Amino acid sequence: MSRTVAPAVLPVPQPQSIVIEASEAVAICERAARESKSLSDKIKLWKDWTRQAADRSGKGLKYKDADGGYLDFTQVVVRSKGLEISLEGCLASGLTQDREPVLSQLLSTFLPADRASLAPALASTLVRLSTLFTLGSLGPRRVVVIWHRV
Repeated sequence: MSRTVAPAVLPVPQPQSIVIEASEAVAICERAARESKSLSDKIKLWKDWTRQAADRSGKGLKYKDADGGYLDFTQVVVRSKGLEISLEGCLASGLTQDREPVLSQLLSTFLPADRASLAPALASTLVRLSTLFTLGSLGPRRVVVIWHRV
C-alpha cells in the first residue's frame, strides 16, 4: 500500500527591514554624489533618491541613529552633504533646461515642507546659474551651495 504524504506548508517569511547605521547611510549618500560624474548619472541618482524618499511601505531599509532612534531616508539625505555635492557638480558641468523638472522634484522632496513650493524657482535659478558658469560668464567655476538645514 502506497501512502502519499502531503507537502509541508511552510510559513511565508515576512520581509524584514534591514537596519543600517545612519552615519553609514550618510557616508553612502555622499559617496554616491561624488561618484556620479556625468549629468545623466546625477539625474539617475536624483530619481533614485526621490523614489526612496517617497517609499512609505516600511519594507525597505531602516536607518538607526546614534541615539537609538530611527531616521527615514529623507532625514538621512538631508543630514548628508550629498545634495550639496551633487548640485555643485552639476552647476560646474552644465545643467540643461530639460533637466529642470527632475531637479525641481528633487528639491521639493528634500526641502522642508514649508519651503517645498520654492523648488521650481530654485531649480530654474540653478539651471540659469549653470548656464552662466559653463559659458564662462561668471568668475570662479567652484560654486558652494548652502543648504538650509532645519
